[in-house]
Amino acid sequence: MNGLAKQLGQASLVSLAVILLFSVTVNSQRRTSERQQAQQHYQKGLELLKKGDLDGSIEAFKKAILLRPKEAEAHYYLGYALGIKGQLAEAIVELQKAISLNPELGEAHYYLGAARWFSKDIDGAIAALRAAVRLMPRHANAHYYLGLSLQKKGDSQAAIAELRKAIELAPEMAEVHHALGLSLQQQDELDEAIEAFRTAIKLRPNMLRAYNDLGLALMQKRDPDGAIAAFNEALKLDSSNMVAQLNLGMVLIQKGDYAAAVEQYR
Repeated sequence: MNGLAKQLGQASLVSLAVILLFSVTVNSQRRTSERQQAQQHYQKGLELLKKGDLDGSIEAFKKAILLRPKEAEAHYYLGYALGIKGQLAEAIVELQKAISLNPELGEAHYYLGAARWFSKDIDGAIAALRAAVRLMPRHANAHYYLGLSLQKKGDSQAAIAELRKAIELAPEMAEVHHALGLSLQQQDELDEAIEAFRTAIKLRPNMLRAYNDLGLALMQKRDPDGAIAAFNEALKLDSSNMVAQLNLGMVLIQKGDYAAAVEQYR
């Protein structure tokens, strides 16, 4: 009897080992299958994103995340696609998840900062964009949006430093020269502001707001003829632009040409 019991006990142990081995194998195969499926959804999301199919890419990234919720890149691209679509609150959530999973993901910090900027969360934007420029010091757009955020906070000196860095990295970006001009104007550095506005116009001749801001800076410099020329250029781009019309009327009053100013206000 004892021998039989021993044999049965050994058989039970062997059976248990086989069951455990089978369970481990099945679970391993399931995890491999889930990983492969998640990767397929992720790759599909990237392909659809390149084609401009935002809805399709968002759906694919969500499927990838459902299978592999700890993949930082999938959360990042989902956040990116949601941000491009204008769903900023949802984008911020996904970008924060990406950063929590991989704090060194510089692009996630950048797009989080941009999403917060467009959501008017200036303090949040500054924090995210500071992280972005720390991780990616040669990212011109990160310096640009950080400059804009600091400008919005009223820190013109810090904004100027960031905008100059953006221009150093990408001198062809007209909007950065324009933003630099505004910060310089706030600091009463009018000559440099005028130069920045003119550079923005040279790079993008149809930038109406740059003509308006150039005209205002020239007014501050007591150069009414230059200001009139700038406002007239703005009106060539858009004859119904109320800002240019009002500004032109003001400079004509400054010059003493009241009749022409009255004509502008009709």
